[in-house]
Amino acid sequence: MTTENRPTAFVSTPVDMLLIGGFSILHFMLFAWLTRTMALADQALENWLHMQLSAAVIASSITWVINHPHFSATSARLYHSRASMMQFPVTAFGVPVVVLVMSVLAMANPATVAPWFIKLYFVWSSYHFSAQTLGISLLYARRAGLVIEGVTRRILSFFVFSSFLAPMLRAESLSQPTRYYDVAMPVLGLPPGLYALIANAMIAMALLGIILLLRAAWQQEKRVPLLMLVPVAAQFCWFMPGSYYEGFREFVPAYHSLQYLFIAWFMNLREKQVARGISPSVRYVTRQSLFWLALNIAGGIVLFWVLPNYAQYLGFSATPYQTWGIVIAAVQVHHFFVDGVIWKLKNPQVGQPLMASLHDMSGSKA
Repeated sequence: MTTENRPTAFVSTPVDMLLIGGFSILHFMLFAWLTRTMALADQALENWLHMQLSAAVIASSITWVINHPHFSATSARLYHSRASMMQFPVTAFGVPVVVLVMSVLAMANPATVAPWFIKLYFVWSSYHFSAQTLGISLLYARRAGLVIEGVTRRILSFFVFSSFLAPMLRAESLSQPTRYYDVAMPVLGLPPGLYALIANAMIAMALLGIILLLRAAWQQEKRVPLLMLVPVAAQFCWFMPGSYYEGFREFVPAYHSLQYLFIAWFMNLREKQVARGISPSVRYVTRQSLFWLALNIAGGIVLFWVLPNYAQYLGFSATPYQTWGIVIAAVQVHHFFVDGVIWKLKNPQVGQPLMASLHDMSGSKA
């Protein structure tokens, strides 16, 4: 299928838009409106606390079907076959050893090593969010036939990564450390003015980026696909205005995971179909999708319940609660390592399947 007649969306524009960030943008807009409305109502504090509690309960519940499976999907993609593991031997065999050593040192030294291990996880997590946002945005540009390179790509990257860097710098200017599973993370004590500097630069880059994107589209006689902009706008909501709304920010990991699951689900479908020579059918898509989701829900349970639960009995200095947090952080650090190598669009084994559409696999537009 040529670029001219290839659909930009994997499924359809509305479905893709919602799953790659549209849901989160709508959620943020609704949550911000409700917050302002409650601030003007009687018993505002009681209503606000009730909304926060409800949001936290819902966010914690959906982790088992969205957040945790997205980590399992990464491991399944790397470890599903010997050929896959041998394609990235250092990542498949060396990285788990490195992460295990780091975890053991953190559990054995909860007051000295664990804070910096958790710090590494938090900083890398936000970077990982940004890298995924940029990757998905460029993927949709590629599907639309729009080439983004040079200064335009660097400006887009600056805006995306600044949306996590600015609030991180703001947090590092605080005097009190934050805690994660009762592990106090160190604060770097940076000057508070750095946040405003990066935030203002980000706004300037956004305006310049829009101009450069329109110029690139005009020069290539293409259009700037809306689907390319949705992940970028979503991340801006997550880290900038959304970071001030307790009750919304708890959902950000789920929205990031939903993006990932959507792309990983499609990739799995296409790879299996091509490798096995399966004819397009709705039945294939349905059965393979249900199997893949069930497999990764089970994998998420192993990674985020079985592993931390049994790690508590290893007898290290960390408390059971701290151990749970350290193991969860370790699973995610491993995920960051693996994701950095298995999703390179320059690799034809990755790029080619991601140029298909659901119609190619199901034979139906429904």
